[in-house]
Amino acid sequence: MDLTTILTQLIAGAVGGNAAGLLNKAKSLGPLLNTVLGIIGGVGGGQLLGGPVAGMLGGNATAGNATAAAVIGAILPLVVGMFKKPAASIRFAAAILADPKQANAGVRKASLDTI
Repeated sequence: MDLTTILTQLIAGAVGGNAAGLLNKAKSLGPLLNTVLGIIGGVGGGQLLGGPVAGMLGGNATAGNATAAAVIGAILPLVVGMFKKPAASIRFAAAILADPKQANAGVRKASLDTI
């Protein structure tokens, strides 16, 4: 594991994470978090899958590392982004359970505002 390999994985992971954020704007975590998660996924994916992917690409280790890092770097922000909306729904459900009258008043006011 040399410096060139790690730099390749860092850059490819960051690019993959930001590309995933651009492709799925509804679940994007923002440029900073997409980059950080892409880097984490890139280094992990490059280390775990760089060799097998390099074998599929004809033995080119740099291309294998970069490809694996970019793919896993893109997948990690997408997976974390899937949990972005359910967390807000869970908080809303907890608020309804805590005070149903307050939640109903908020829903009624919101529906009157849209008329």
